[in-house]
Amino acid sequence: DVFVLTASFIERCQRNDPNLSDCIKKAMLNLRKYLPKGIRELRLVPMDPYEVVKSTVEASGMKAELTNMKLYNAFNFEVDYLNVDLDANTIKVNLTQPYMELKSHYKLVGNFLQFNLNGEGEGRSNFTNIKSSSIMKGTKIEKKGEEYLQLTDIDFTINTGSLEYFYFEDLFPNNPELTE
Repeated sequence: DVFVLTASFIERCQRNDPNLSDCIKKAMLNLRKYLPKGIRELRLVPMDPYEVVKSTVEASGMKAELTNMKLYNAFNFEVDYLNVDLDANTIKVNLTQPYMELKSHYKLVGNFLQFNLNGEGEGRSNFTNIKSSSIMKGTKIEKKGEEYLQLTDIDFTINTGSLEYFYFEDLFPNNPELTE
């Protein structure tokens, strides 16, 4: 299916504009202020908090499963770089998020230093200076006489920046001294 942004307040960019990337960047920055409360015209639900049902992370001998994640301030981003190349059917974008808060239920199993971890409970963390990079590739399709770029592949990387604060309830079960 083709997704076209058609809300009246979204700036339209012309594909033959020599400053197409700048026009789209401006439209993205304008759009972000509407995302937290949702955009009825586009049938987008409120996105602050942005909710993720489940995510699993494995690294350095640990496995964390996060469920019922809520990301706060997820759309307060700056566009560091944007390149739209319609001839190559690619869009490259780098973003910075100055601050984001995460709340979730967690389950963590593994080893950290000399501690065996096997905890489960509520978790909270704050991150600053989060950097993300996306390369989106697509194919041109025609619909109702108009040509669109339909995304077929997205390569997304993220650097969580600085972890300013974290708290995991019951990280060391049956050991309240370490958990606190």
